[in-house]
Amino acid sequence: MKKSNTSALVIIIVVILVIIVGIYFAMRKSNPPVTSDIPVDQNQTTPPPATQELFTNSPLAQYSYLISDPTMDANAKKATIGYTFTRTTLTDGSIQIVVKKPKASDFQPETYIVQPGEKLYFIERQPGDDVVDTDSNLGDDQVVLVDVNGYIINQ
Repeated sequence: MKKSNTSALVIIIVVILVIIVGIYFAMRKSNPPVTSDIPVDQNQTTPPPATQELFTNSPLAQYSYLISDPTMDANAKKATIGYTFTRTTLTDGSIQIVVKKPKASDFQPETYIVQPGEKLYFIERQPGDDVVDTDSNLGDDQVVLVDVNGYIINQ
């Protein structure tokens, strides 16, 4: 009698396993993985890493002056008092901008390469420290490069 009980128990376990496996495969087929057949444009840029910040959302944006355009507006000229900018168009269409502060002996020139579509901003947090040809506080000034999608590349 024990042999028939054991056989019945094995049959019940096998039937339950077959049902579980069947349910697993049925659920898997009803929820196939999501794929997309939408072609990707070869020129489309990849999304930025989650750590990058949109420049317009940055607290620096309110103190920014565009310096990568061929000419600077009056506000940008005022904010960049004491600095000089050398702009060179490179053969690939990018622009090399060298930022110099000649009256500060410890200030090393900084070179930026601005690719087409990118923007270079000068950040001046305290314009009150600028008089005539001198910026008395270089610590509040910086340059920020922004990519074509508006994300900060460096700061």
